[in-house]
Amino acid sequence: MDRFVDDLRNSFDLAPDFDIDFECCNGIILCGMGGSGISGDIVCDMCYDTSRIDICVLRYPVFPAWASEKTLAVISSYSGNTWETKAMYEEAVKRGCRIVVIASGGDLWDMAEQRGDLIVPLCDGVQPRQAIGLMTGYICRIIDRVAGTSLELGVVSAFNSIRKYSESLKCDGDNIALELAEYMFGKIPVICTDRSVASVSTRWKTQISENSKMVAFNCVMPEFNHNEIVGWSASSNDVLAPVMIMPDVQIPSIREVVCASVFTMKQYGTEFRTVKIEGETRTECILKGIILGDYVSYYLALMNSVDPIGVDPIKSLKAEIERRCNGKPKKEDVPIKVRPN
Repeated sequence: MDRFVDDLRNSFDLAPDFDIDFECCNGIILCGMGGSGISGDIVCDMCYDTSRIDICVLRYPVFPAWASEKTLAVISSYSGNTWETKAMYEEAVKRGCRIVVIASGGDLWDMAEQRGDLIVPLCDGVQPRQAIGLMTGYICRIIDRVAGTSLELGVVSAFNSIRKYSESLKCDGDNIALELAEYMFGKIPVICTDRSVASVSTRWKTQISENSKMVAFNCVMPEFNHNEIVGWSASSNDVLAPVMIMPDVQIPSIREVVCASVFTMKQYGTEFRTVKIEGETRTECILKGIILGDYVSYYLALMNSVDPIGVDPIKSLKAEIERRCNGKPKKEDVPIKVRPN
């Protein structure tokens, strides 16, 4: 569980000297799936109010109309063989984008090497979701070079605090990660955040799904208040385990929106477990939120007596997608009926 903090710290020493002076850049597209894509979400949340150019995360091989030779596409795939990510790479090539590839090998590495694209290597032998420390650090440095941000400085200044926080989640005594795992055990976790730290709730959901082998969902404020809250008014805490993550660094008006939502749902019988994430900057709060979610998913895996590393369904799905998308479709397994008989 220490890998995220260590890899994040090491990423700035391991990262190559990016030669990507790009003064005319009109935007950055961060492409990736699953564990290779969440790093893009994290970095976007870190810099959404400081970047001088547009930054978006893409998980679908259809690029926005504005993507062109003035666009930087950062293509991240730990294995280098994810079908969707390879398709996004090919689309970036068609659009004439400047390309940086982050991978440990695979087809993506070979394609980038053949074209002479900048390749940032990842260590091999781990699960993609375990490599987000390196990926996050690498992407921070790339965006700093192109968008004029100070992400690396913000991350480095938070290192001591996040390392101490990580250590506090290992103890058997006053341990918020263990408490939250006990609260979620046997239920369906629903993780809520405000938009500025949406990547945290996404990471919690995916880590609980993959590590703990549990179904989990996430919601984002303030959109949550305009539709989903109605469904919650008739739901039961016997089945769901709702958690509201509240970072210290939050727009005051949004904090009041979040508090009003928690209060309103309590009036309808839904009790949210609120979790405060302390930090002097939003970057520090995001990183601590990621660490907390990782530990919660680990403790849940222990309680569920499951192997947190194994992801056999994902392997099967990737193989099936590759087969179908390479021109070998077969008759639909489940016929689609337009209307009942």
